[in-house]
Amino acid sequence: DGVARCHRSAARLAAFASSVARAPLVTAILTVQKLEKSFGTRRVLEGISFAVHERDRIALVGLNGSGKSTLLKILAGEAGAEEQPDAGLVTVMRGLAVEYVAQEPRLLPHRTVQETLKEGLRAHARVMKELEELDASIPRLSGPQLTAALTAQEALHERVAVSGGWDQEHEIRGLSAALGVPPPEARIGTLSIGERRRVAIARALLARPELLILDEPTNHLDVLTIAWLEARLVADAGALLLVTHDRYFLERIATRIIELDRGRLFAHDAGYARFLEKQAERLGEESGRERERAAFVRRELEWIRRGPSARGTKQQARIDRFAAAVAAKAEQREVPHPLRLPAGPRLGKTILELRGLAKRI
Repeated sequence: DGVARCHRSAARLAAFASSVARAPLVTAILTVQKLEKSFGTRRVLEGISFAVHERDRIALVGLNGSGKSTLLKILAGEAGAEEQPDAGLVTVMRGLAVEYVAQEPRLLPHRTVQETLKEGLRAHARVMKELEELDASIPRLSGPQLTAALTAQEALHERVAVSGGWDQEHEIRGLSAALGVPPPEARIGTLSIGERRRVAIARALLARPELLILDEPTNHLDVLTIAWLEARLVADAGALLLVTHDRYFLERIATRIIELDRGRLFAHDAGYARFLEKQAERLGEESGRERERAAFVRRELEWIRRGPSARGTKQQARIDRFAAAVAAKAEQREVPHPLRLPAGPRLGKTILELRGLAKRI
């Protein structure tokens, strides 16, 4: 029996090793190690560490002011002088293509929408130029050089397909229509914030980056556009890191959730519903520990007020434990309270007024 059990254990171990060998390797394309950042006395990042892997779709959540946008800027390399980390390390895979869309994207105001969108095709243009130069050289080659050139040509064809195919004008028109981008001849400086965000998202999608970082991508978008963007992000092959307060969008997009809370990071390898359960458990445990600490402090305070006559080693150790418990007071979690305004009387009788209305199709 013992020998049979050993054989079965060995067989299970071999099967496990075989499955591990067949499993695709998941590469970390960006790692964060012990990152710290403070603004004055407010510490928003307390030595946080995590990694972004290929095909990850990560949602970064947390209360307003918790440091989410600051962290995104640091990871995207867009942090200003005042937003640079105080300590820690961000490591990015060599040659990683990253696109970042901020809440208020910085676009050149004098450029047209068309010119701005074509900025997203820089990588595609480089591949096309390389392919054009290679095609021109092939007729002059022979033997091993020709074989190598044909292999390189095939690889470049694959890169063209991955970066959006051959008809990029069609790609621009399709993205513009889906996102409701303003007319191609419009100047960026004349657009509203919402229109500039649509242009910035379209430009980032055209680039087909290996890591796409989005800060509140659904702001200023209508329901149909949000549904299209959701489907596009799920279908894209690259990794995604986003901040959003749209819980339904988050539920359908995110495969991992990382939470910033009072400077600390909590990672959850699950969807939004499971994250809420784990968050509630964690906050409940914190509340329980805080109640225990407060009860201990009350008991020890009564003892200290009685003024124990002997101040020996044991009494001093007890006083030290009391001081440590007082110093360990939990930082309060600032939960925003809803603002309720009483309904006032209607002012005036006009509920809709139109002037100079026109429509042309």
